[in-house]
Amino acid sequence: MSYKIAIDGPASSGKSTVAKIIAKNNDLVFISTGYLFRAYALILRNNNLLESTPDAVISFLQKRMIEVKNERLFIDGKDYTNESKSEQISDFASDLATKDYIRAYYNHVVQEMIENMNVVMDGRDIGTIIMPNANLKIYLTASITERARRRTKELKELGKKVSFYKIWLDICKRDYVDKHRKIAPLKKAKDAILIKTNKKSIQEVVDAIQKHINNTRKVEK
Repeated sequence: MSYKIAIDGPASSGKSTVAKIIAKNNDLVFISTGYLFRAYALILRNNNLLESTPDAVISFLQKRMIEVKNERLFIDGKDYTNESKSEQISDFASDLATKDYIRAYYNHVVQEMIENMNVVMDGRDIGTIIMPNANLKIYLTASITERARRRTKELKELGKKVSFYKIWLDICKRDYVDKHRKIAPLKKAKDAILIKTNKKSIQEVVDAIQKHINNTRKVEK
């Protein structure tokens, strides 16, 4: 029987960083919704499909090969990791996630892919939509200021010139969009465990989640 962990939360709350460690420590496959939606955004922008019909968009996406290897994003064999992390692509990916036909396509692809996998997924609606029957659901969050600080640091490490204030505003905007979109809005699943990461190190968050993993896996056995 497969074992699944859903990790949800707002932008830059530490979901992906923690999920990668959890996956490695527990022999689980890590899948990030962020990678996939960013890939969709890049594909549509780079192929001038922004104004195309839903049928044309889905048909084109089905023909593309999207892979994530060692935390690098590849589309048709080409590395787009750095390009996918731009604020423009982040905003476009967030907008795509509000479109019902994109979300329906994504849900079908991912749910079929992970059906028999031992997996940890992070995103906005993993515990509510993608894996409503996950063995363990976690909701990570942190203050907007803390999340903006983390995002600014991440982008600077990529060699990009960024403004903390602009990042702070972008995160406020993204939070509002994610929480108020009609399709799969960001919200904590009723049975998810809330973990606030503001004053916690990555290891402290990982340790807290690991305790819950150990308990749920005992029940499964």
